[in-house]
Amino acid sequence: FDVFRVSGGSQHTYCFHGPVSEDFQWNASNPKPVESPAKEAIAPGSDAAYLEIFSLSPESKAAGDAPETFQATWRYLRNGKTGSEQSMLGKSFDEASAPKFTRLTLLGAKDVRALKADVVCVKEPTTYRFTNTMLQRKDAGGKLESAFTAIIEPYAGEPFISSSKLLTIADNEDDALRAVAVEVLTKNGHTDMVFADGRPEKTRQVSDLKSQVSGEFAYLSKDQDGLRLATLTGGTLLQSPDITLKVTQREFTATITKVDYLNKTLWTDKPLPVACAGRVAEIGLPGCPTSYTIASIVPEGTGSRITFTRSADFYRSEIRKFIPGAPGVNGTLGLPYNRTSEGMTLSNDTLTKFWRVKKPAEGCMFPVEGEIAEADFGPSKVMRVWEYGVGDTLRLPGMVAVNRVDGGGYEIRGDVDVEVTLGTINRKISADEFAKDDVVKLK
Repeated sequence: FDVFRVSGGSQHTYCFHGPVSEDFQWNASNPKPVESPAKEAIAPGSDAAYLEIFSLSPESKAAGDAPETFQATWRYLRNGKTGSEQSMLGKSFDEASAPKFTRLTLLGAKDVRALKADVVCVKEPTTYRFTNTMLQRKDAGGKLESAFTAIIEPYAGEPFISSSKLLTIADNEDDALRAVAVEVLTKNGHTDMVFADGRPEKTRQVSDLKSQVSGEFAYLSKDQDGLRLATLTGGTLLQSPDITLKVTQREFTATITKVDYLNKTLWTDKPLPVACAGRVAEIGLPGCPTSYTIASIVPEGTGSRITFTRSADFYRSEIRKFIPGAPGVNGTLGLPYNRTSEGMTLSNDTLTKFWRVKKPAEGCMFPVEGEIAEADFGPSKVMRVWEYGVGDTLRLPGMVAVNRVDGGGYEIRGDVDVEVTLGTINRKISADEFAKDDVVKLK
Protein backbone atom coordinates (compact mmCIF):
# COMPACT_ATOMS: atom_id res chain seq x y z
CA PHE A 1 0.00 0.00 0.00
CA ASP A 2 1.59 3.26 -1.11
CA VAL A 3 0.28 6.85 -1.00
CA PHE A 4 2.49 9.40 -2.78
CA ARG A 5 1.46 12.95 -1.85
CA VAL A 6 2.45 16.00 -3.92
CA SER A 7 1.24 19.59 -3.49
CA GLY A 8 1.55 22.55 -5.87
CA GLY A 9 3.04 22.90 -9.33
CA SER A 10 1.61 22.05 -12.73
CA GLN A 11 2.80 18.45 -13.14
CA HIS A 12 2.85 15.51 -10.73
CA THR A 13 4.30 12.12 -11.70
CA TYR A 14 4.15 8.78 -9.91
CA CYS A 15 7.03 6.61 -11.14
CA PHE A 16 7.41 2.87 -10.68
CA HIS A 17 9.29 -0.02 -12.21
CA GLY A 18 9.22 -3.74 -11.58
CA PRO A 19 12.06 -6.24 -12.04
CA VAL A 20 14.05 -6.97 -15.16
CA SER A 21 11.26 -8.66 -17.09
CA GLU A 22 10.58 -10.81 -20.11
CA ASP A 23 7.05 -9.50 -20.45
CA PHE A 24 5.27 -6.27 -19.54
CA GLN A 25 1.52 -5.65 -19.72
CA TRP A 26 -0.53 -2.56 -18.89
CA ASN A 27 -4.13 -1.48 -19.36
CA ALA A 28 -3.57 2.08 -20.61
CA SER A 29 -6.31 3.18 -23.01
CA ASN A 30 -5.36 3.97 -26.62
CA PRO A 31 -1.61 3.58 -26.10
CA LYS A 32 0.48 4.95 -28.92
CA PRO A 33 4.23 5.03 -29.59
CA VAL A 34 5.95 8.25 -28.59
CA GLU A 35 8.32 9.48 -31.24
CA SER A 36 11.80 10.84 -30.50
CA PRO A 37 12.18 13.94 -32.68
CA ALA A 38 15.19 16.21 -32.69
CA LYS A 39 15.53 18.11 -29.44
CA GLU A 40 14.63 21.45 -30.98
CA ALA A 41 11.37 19.94 -32.31
CA ILE A 42 10.13 18.60 -28.95
CA ALA A 43 7.17 20.53 -27.58
CA PRO A 44 7.65 21.59 -23.95
CA GLY A 45 5.42 19.63 -21.59
CA SER A 46 4.70 16.92 -24.16
CA ASP A 47 4.99 13.14 -23.72
CA ALA A 48 8.09 13.25 -25.90
CA ALA A 49 9.68 15.88 -23.65
CA TYR A 50 9.16 13.80 -20.53
CA LEU A 51 10.44 10.59 -22.16
CA GLU A 52 13.42 12.27 -23.81
CA ILE A 53 15.84 10.86 -21.21
CA PHE A 54 15.11 7.31 -22.45
CA SER A 55 17.30 7.87 -25.48
CA LEU A 56 18.73 4.33 -25.57
CA SER A 57 15.33 2.69 -26.04
CA PRO A 58 13.27 4.90 -28.40
CA GLU A 59 11.21 1.91 -29.56
CA SER A 60 9.95 1.29 -26.00
CA LYS A 61 8.32 4.69 -25.52
CA ALA A 62 4.52 4.78 -25.40
CA ALA A 63 1.73 6.80 -23.82
CA GLY A 64 -1.99 6.46 -23.27
CA ASP A 65 -4.73 7.33 -20.80
CA ALA A 66 -5.14 5.50 -17.51
CA PRO A 67 -8.54 4.00 -16.65
CA GLU A 68 -10.07 4.50 -13.20
CA THR A 69 -8.04 1.52 -11.98
CA PHE A 70 -4.67 1.35 -13.73
CA GLN A 71 -2.62 -1.85 -13.72
CA ALA A 72 0.87 -2.74 -14.94
CA THR A 73 2.42 -6.19 -14.57
CA TRP A 74 6.04 -7.34 -14.96
CA ARG A 75 6.95 -11.03 -15.43
CA TYR A 76 10.41 -11.69 -14.03
CA LEU A 77 13.11 -12.53 -16.59
CA ARG A 78 14.04 -16.23 -16.54
CA ASN A 79 16.85 -16.70 -19.05
CA GLY A 80 19.80 -16.91 -16.67
CA LYS A 81 21.19 -13.53 -17.73
CA THR A 82 21.82 -10.39 -15.66
CA GLY A 83 18.81 -9.45 -13.55
CA SER A 84 17.01 -12.76 -14.12
CA GLU A 85 15.55 -15.01 -11.43
CA GLN A 86 18.53 -17.33 -11.77
CA SER A 87 21.11 -14.57 -11.33
CA MET A 88 19.30 -13.03 -8.37
CA LEU A 89 18.45 -16.26 -6.50
CA GLY A 90 21.53 -18.31 -7.32
CA LYS A 91 21.34 -21.76 -5.69
CA SER A 92 17.85 -20.95 -4.37
CA PHE A 93 16.40 -20.81 -7.89
CA ASP A 94 13.91 -23.59 -8.68
CA GLU A 95 13.20 -24.20 -12.35
CA ALA A 96 9.97 -26.01 -11.42
CA SER A 97 8.59 -23.08 -9.41
CA ALA A 98 5.90 -20.82 -10.81
CA PRO A 99 6.98 -17.70 -12.72
CA LYS A 100 7.25 -14.53 -10.60
CA PHE A 101 5.39 -11.28 -11.22
CA THR A 102 5.13 -7.76 -9.81
CA ARG A 103 1.84 -5.91 -10.31
CA LEU A 104 1.16 -2.22 -9.73
CA THR A 105 -2.46 -1.12 -9.24
CA LEU A 106 -3.13 2.63 -9.14
CA LEU A 107 -6.61 3.53 -7.86
CA GLY A 108 -8.61 6.63 -8.78
CA ALA A 109 -6.54 7.21 -11.91
CA LYS A 110 -9.18 8.44 -14.35
CA ASP A 111 -7.46 11.83 -14.95
CA VAL A 112 -3.96 10.37 -15.23
CA ARG A 113 -1.74 10.11 -18.31
CA ALA A 114 0.12 6.77 -18.51
CA LEU A 115 3.62 6.64 -20.00
CA LYS A 116 6.21 3.88 -20.28
CA ALA A 117 9.77 3.44 -21.48
CA ASP A 118 12.73 1.14 -20.86
CA VAL A 119 15.87 1.98 -18.92
CA VAL A 120 18.92 0.43 -20.58
CA CYS A 121 21.81 -0.51 -18.27
CA VAL A 122 25.23 -1.65 -19.33
CA LYS A 123 26.97 -4.06 -16.96
CA GLU A 124 29.94 -5.53 -18.76
CA PRO A 125 29.84 -7.83 -20.56
CA THR A 126 26.03 -7.67 -20.72
CA THR A 127 23.29 -5.12 -21.27
CA TYR A 128 19.94 -5.37 -19.54
CA ARG A 129 16.78 -3.27 -19.41
CA PHE A 130 13.64 -2.80 -17.36
CA THR A 131 10.36 -1.03 -18.04
CA ASN A 132 9.34 2.12 -16.17
CA THR A 133 5.78 3.36 -15.83
CA MET A 134 5.07 7.04 -15.21
CA LEU A 135 1.55 8.09 -14.16
CA GLN A 136 1.15 11.81 -14.68
CA ARG A 137 -1.32 14.55 -13.79
CA LYS A 138 -1.12 18.06 -15.26
CA ASP A 139 -2.76 21.41 -14.58
CA ALA A 140 -1.56 24.56 -16.32
CA GLY A 141 -2.83 26.59 -13.36
CA GLY A 142 -0.02 25.28 -11.19
CA LYS A 143 -2.21 24.35 -8.23
CA LEU A 144 -2.24 20.57 -8.41
CA GLU A 145 -2.98 18.49 -5.31
CA SER A 146 -2.31 14.76 -5.67
CA ALA A 147 -2.44 11.65 -3.48
CA PHE A 148 -1.47 8.80 -5.80
CA THR A 149 -2.81 5.61 -4.18
CA ALA A 150 -1.26 2.31 -5.19
CA ILE A 151 -1.27 -1.37 -4.30
CA ILE A 152 1.95 -3.25 -5.10
CA GLU A 153 1.48 -7.02 -5.45
CA PRO A 154 4.39 -9.45 -5.90
CA TYR A 155 3.15 -12.95 -6.66
CA ALA A 156 4.12 -16.36 -8.04
CA GLY A 157 1.96 -17.99 -10.68
CA GLU A 158 -1.40 -16.31 -10.09
CA PRO A 159 -2.33 -13.01 -8.37
CA PHE A 160 -3.54 -13.38 -4.78
CA ILE A 161 -5.59 -10.15 -4.80
CA SER A 162 -9.07 -10.59 -6.28
CA SER A 163 -10.10 -6.91 -6.09
CA SER A 164 -9.27 -3.52 -4.57
CA LYS A 165 -11.21 -0.28 -4.36
CA LEU A 166 -11.16 3.14 -2.73
CA LEU A 167 -13.47 3.54 0.26
CA THR A 168 -15.63 6.56 1.09
CA ILE A 169 -14.38 8.88 3.84
CA ALA A 170 -16.94 11.39 5.11
CA ASP A 171 -16.09 15.11 4.96
CA ASN A 172 -12.69 14.41 3.42
CA GLU A 173 -10.50 17.09 1.87
CA ASP A 174 -9.41 17.00 -1.77
CA ASP A 175 -5.81 18.15 -1.31
CA ALA A 176 -2.59 16.12 -1.11
CA LEU A 177 -2.99 15.49 2.64
CA ARG A 178 -6.44 13.97 2.36
CA ALA A 179 -7.23 10.67 4.03
CA VAL A 180 -7.19 7.53 1.88
CA ALA A 181 -8.75 4.14 2.63
CA VAL A 182 -8.65 1.07 0.39
CA GLU A 183 -10.44 -2.26 0.65
CA VAL A 184 -8.47 -5.26 -0.62
CA LEU A 185 -10.07 -8.68 -1.10
CA THR A 186 -7.77 -11.68 -1.42
CA LYS A 187 -8.44 -15.05 -3.01
CA ASN A 188 -7.89 -16.87 0.29
CA GLY A 189 -10.82 -15.04 1.90
CA HIS A 190 -9.25 -12.02 3.58
CA THR A 191 -11.00 -8.65 3.61
CA ASP A 192 -8.45 -5.93 4.39
CA MET A 193 -8.76 -2.20 4.98
CA VAL A 194 -5.61 -0.08 4.65
CA PHE A 195 -5.70 3.58 5.66
CA ALA A 196 -3.39 6.60 5.50
CA ASP A 197 -3.94 10.22 6.48
CA GLY A 198 -1.85 13.38 6.15
CA ARG A 199 -3.85 14.87 9.04
CA PRO A 200 -3.58 12.15 11.69
CA GLU A 201 -4.99 14.40 14.39
CA LYS A 202 -8.43 14.30 12.74
CA THR A 203 -11.00 11.56 13.33
CA ARG A 204 -12.22 10.09 10.04
CA GLN A 205 -15.40 8.16 9.30
CA VAL A 206 -14.76 5.32 6.86
CA SER A 207 -18.39 5.05 5.86
CA ASP A 208 -18.27 1.78 3.90
CA LEU A 209 -16.87 -0.16 6.88
CA LYS A 210 -18.67 1.70 9.70
CA SER A 211 -15.25 2.49 11.15
CA GLN A 212 -13.47 5.49 12.66
CA VAL A 213 -9.77 6.20 12.42
CA SER A 214 -7.51 8.90 13.82
CA GLY A 215 -3.94 8.18 12.79
CA GLU A 216 -1.22 8.19 10.16
CA PHE A 217 -1.72 4.55 9.20
CA ALA A 218 -4.18 1.83 10.11
CA TYR A 219 -4.91 -1.71 9.00
CA LEU A 220 -7.82 -4.08 9.59
CA SER A 221 -8.04 -7.64 8.31
CA LYS A 222 -10.90 -10.15 8.63
CA ASP A 223 -11.63 -13.66 7.41
CA GLN A 224 -14.40 -16.21 7.94
CA ASP A 225 -13.38 -16.55 11.60
CA GLY A 226 -13.54 -12.81 12.31
CA LEU A 227 -10.78 -10.32 13.07
CA ARG A 228 -7.27 -11.42 12.02
CA LEU A 229 -5.15 -8.32 12.39
CA ALA A 230 -5.45 -4.69 13.47
CA THR A 231 -2.73 -2.05 13.60
CA LEU A 232 -2.63 1.66 14.34
CA THR A 233 0.43 3.86 13.82
CA GLY A 234 0.75 7.51 14.74
CA GLY A 235 -2.83 7.71 15.93
CA THR A 236 -5.22 7.73 18.87
CA LEU A 237 -8.25 5.77 17.60
CA LEU A 238 -9.14 2.73 15.53
CA GLN A 239 -12.76 1.74 15.99
CA SER A 240 -14.68 -0.87 14.03
CA PRO A 241 -17.50 -3.33 14.75
CA ASP A 242 -14.79 -5.89 15.63
CA ILE A 243 -12.24 -3.96 17.70
CA THR A 244 -11.51 -0.61 19.31
CA LEU A 245 -8.02 0.73 20.03
CA LYS A 246 -7.78 3.95 22.08
CA VAL A 247 -4.26 5.32 22.40
CA THR A 248 -3.23 8.07 24.82
CA GLN A 249 -0.30 9.50 22.83
CA ARG A 250 -0.08 9.72 19.04
CA GLU A 251 3.67 10.24 18.79
CA PHE A 252 6.83 10.89 20.77
CA THR A 253 9.19 13.78 20.05
CA ALA A 254 12.44 14.84 21.66
CA THR A 255 15.37 17.18 20.98
CA ILE A 256 18.89 15.85 20.45
CA THR A 257 21.23 17.20 23.12
CA LYS A 258 24.43 15.25 22.38
CA VAL A 259 25.74 12.96 19.61
CA ASP A 260 28.45 10.30 19.48
CA TYR A 261 28.65 9.77 15.72
CA LEU A 262 31.29 7.04 15.79
CA ASN A 263 29.16 4.88 18.07
CA LYS A 264 25.85 5.72 16.32
CA THR A 265 24.47 7.07 19.59
CA LEU A 266 22.62 10.22 20.62
CA TRP A 267 21.01 11.64 23.75
CA THR A 268 17.61 13.34 24.02
CA ASP A 269 16.15 15.91 26.39
CA LYS A 270 13.02 13.82 27.02
CA PRO A 271 12.61 10.08 27.53
CA LEU A 272 11.32 7.70 24.89
CA PRO A 273 9.62 4.43 25.87
CA VAL A 274 12.06 1.53 26.11
CA ALA A 275 9.48 -0.48 24.14
CA CYS A 276 10.39 1.59 21.06
CA ALA A 277 13.63 -0.38 20.61
CA GLY A 278 13.56 -2.05 17.21
CA ARG A 279 11.27 0.64 15.79
CA VAL A 280 12.10 3.24 13.15
CA ALA A 281 12.51 6.89 14.18
CA GLU A 282 12.53 10.01 11.97
CA ILE A 283 15.23 12.62 12.46
CA GLY A 284 16.37 15.70 10.61
CA LEU A 285 15.07 18.26 8.20
CA PRO A 286 11.39 19.31 8.25
CA GLY A 287 9.74 17.83 5.20
CA CYS A 288 12.71 15.58 4.45
CA PRO A 289 13.52 13.47 7.50
CA THR A 290 15.78 10.43 7.50
CA SER A 291 14.62 7.17 9.07
CA TYR A 292 16.80 5.19 11.48
CA THR A 293 16.21 1.83 13.15
CA ILE A 294 16.66 1.94 16.93
CA ALA A 295 18.98 -0.74 18.30
CA SER A 296 18.50 0.20 21.96
CA ILE A 297 16.97 2.81 24.26
CA VAL A 298 18.32 3.37 27.77
CA PRO A 299 16.91 5.93 30.23
CA GLU A 300 19.61 8.40 31.15
CA GLY A 301 19.18 11.58 33.19
CA THR A 302 16.00 13.36 32.17
CA GLY A 303 16.03 11.79 28.71
CA SER A 304 17.22 8.71 26.82
CA ARG A 305 20.41 7.34 25.29
CA ILE A 306 19.52 5.94 21.88
CA THR A 307 21.74 3.78 19.70
CA PHE A 308 20.93 3.14 16.04
CA THR A 309 21.81 0.25 13.75
CA ARG A 310 23.30 2.59 11.12
CA SER A 311 25.45 5.69 11.18
CA ALA A 312 24.58 9.29 10.29
CA ASP A 313 27.29 9.71 7.63
CA PHE A 314 26.10 11.69 4.62
CA TYR A 315 29.15 13.36 3.01
CA ARG A 316 32.95 13.44 3.43
CA SER A 317 35.33 15.36 1.21
CA GLU A 318 38.56 17.25 1.03
CA ILE A 319 37.98 20.99 1.09
CA ARG A 320 38.73 22.83 -2.14
CA LYS A 321 38.17 26.34 -0.83
CA PHE A 322 37.47 28.14 2.46
CA ILE A 323 35.12 31.12 2.51
CA PRO A 324 35.59 32.84 5.89
CA GLY A 325 33.50 35.89 5.04
CA ALA A 326 30.47 34.08 3.63
CA PRO A 327 31.08 31.88 5.70
CA GLY A 328 31.38 28.36 4.32
CA VAL A 329 33.48 25.75 2.56
CA ASN A 330 33.61 24.19 -0.88
CA GLY A 331 34.00 20.43 -1.10
CA THR A 332 35.26 18.48 -4.10
CA LEU A 333 32.15 16.29 -4.44
CA GLY A 334 28.71 17.32 -5.59
CA LEU A 335 25.55 16.25 -3.78
CA PRO A 336 23.26 13.50 -5.09
CA TYR A 337 20.71 14.64 -7.67
CA ASN A 338 17.95 16.88 -6.27
CA ARG A 339 19.33 16.61 -2.71
CA THR A 340 20.03 19.53 -0.39
CA SER A 341 22.21 19.69 2.70
CA GLU A 342 20.28 22.59 4.19
CA GLY A 343 19.90 22.20 7.96
CA MET A 344 22.38 19.33 8.26
CA THR A 345 25.38 19.35 10.61
CA LEU A 346 28.86 20.00 9.17
CA SER A 347 32.01 19.11 11.10
CA ASN A 348 35.74 18.84 10.74
CA ASP A 349 37.20 15.36 10.34
CA THR A 350 38.19 15.06 14.02
CA LEU A 351 34.62 15.92 15.20
CA THR A 352 35.79 18.79 17.41
CA LYS A 353 34.03 21.62 15.55
CA PHE A 354 30.42 21.72 14.32
CA TRP A 355 28.27 24.08 12.22
CA ARG A 356 24.73 24.16 10.89
CA VAL A 357 24.56 24.15 7.06
CA LYS A 358 22.54 26.85 5.36
CA LYS A 359 20.92 26.24 1.97
CA PRO A 360 23.76 25.49 -0.49
CA ALA A 361 24.30 28.27 -3.01
CA GLU A 362 25.32 25.89 -5.80
CA GLY A 363 27.47 22.88 -6.64
CA CYS A 364 29.80 21.83 -3.84
CA MET A 365 29.39 24.94 -1.68
CA PHE A 366 28.31 24.58 1.96
CA PRO A 367 27.46 27.92 3.59
CA VAL A 368 27.27 27.62 7.39
CA GLU A 369 25.96 29.53 10.38
CA GLY A 370 28.66 31.09 12.56
CA GLU A 371 32.33 31.80 12.00
CA ILE A 372 34.60 29.40 10.16
CA ALA A 373 38.38 29.36 9.55
CA GLU A 374 40.87 27.15 7.73
CA ALA A 375 42.52 26.32 11.03
CA ASP A 376 39.30 24.68 12.24
CA PHE A 377 39.96 21.76 9.88
CA GLY A 378 43.58 21.05 10.85
CA PRO A 379 46.14 19.54 8.51
CA SER A 380 43.70 17.08 6.91
CA LYS A 381 41.51 19.84 5.45
CA VAL A 382 38.60 17.38 5.37
CA MET A 383 34.93 18.20 6.00
CA ARG A 384 32.06 15.91 6.98
CA VAL A 385 28.29 16.36 6.81
CA TRP A 386 25.91 14.39 9.04
CA GLU A 387 22.21 13.60 8.63
CA TYR A 388 21.41 14.90 12.13
CA GLY A 389 23.01 16.86 14.94
CA VAL A 390 22.48 18.60 18.25
CA GLY A 391 19.24 20.60 18.23
CA ASP A 392 17.43 18.40 15.70
CA THR A 393 14.11 16.79 16.54
CA LEU A 394 13.61 13.05 16.79
CA ARG A 395 10.09 11.82 16.06
CA LEU A 396 8.61 8.39 16.67
CA PRO A 397 4.95 7.57 15.89
CA GLY A 398 3.26 5.38 18.50
CA MET A 399 2.27 1.87 17.42
CA VAL A 400 -0.17 -0.86 18.47
CA ALA A 401 -0.60 -4.19 16.64
CA VAL A 402 -3.11 -6.93 17.41
CA ASN A 403 -3.04 -10.37 15.78
CA ARG A 404 -5.08 -13.51 16.22
CA VAL A 405 -3.10 -16.62 17.18
CA ASP A 406 -3.72 -20.27 16.38
CA GLY A 407 -5.80 -21.97 19.04
CA GLY A 408 -7.73 -18.81 19.91
CA GLY A 409 -6.97 -15.50 21.54
CA TYR A 410 -4.86 -12.52 20.45
CA GLU A 411 -1.38 -11.13 20.89
CA ILE A 412 -0.80 -7.40 21.28
CA ARG A 413 2.44 -5.51 20.70
CA GLY A 414 3.06 -1.81 21.06
CA ASP A 415 4.97 1.06 22.62
CA VAL A 416 2.15 3.31 23.89
CA ASP A 417 -0.55 3.23 26.56
CA VAL A 418 -3.63 1.71 24.93
CA GLU A 419 -7.12 0.55 25.81
CA VAL A 420 -8.23 -2.48 23.79
CA THR A 421 -11.87 -3.55 23.42
CA LEU A 422 -12.27 -6.85 21.65
CA GLY A 423 -15.67 -8.54 21.93
CA THR A 424 -16.41 -8.80 25.65
CA ILE A 425 -12.77 -8.14 26.59
CA ASN A 426 -11.65 -4.68 27.70
CA ARG A 427 -8.02 -4.26 28.71
CA LYS A 428 -5.74 -1.29 29.43
CA ILE A 429 -2.07 -1.90 28.65
CA SER A 430 0.78 0.49 29.44
CA ALA A 431 3.94 1.10 27.42
CA ASP A 432 5.91 -0.18 30.42
CA GLU A 433 4.04 -3.48 30.20
CA PHE A 434 4.97 -3.82 26.53
CA ALA A 435 8.62 -3.06 27.39
CA LYS A 436 8.62 -5.76 30.06
CA ASP A 437 6.75 -8.56 28.29
CA ASP A 438 7.08 -7.61 24.60
CA VAL A 439 3.84 -9.46 23.85
CA VAL A 440 0.60 -9.16 25.84
CA LYS A 441 -1.86 -12.01 25.34
CA LEU A 442 -5.64 -11.79 25.43
CA LYS A 443 -7.96 -14.78 25.58
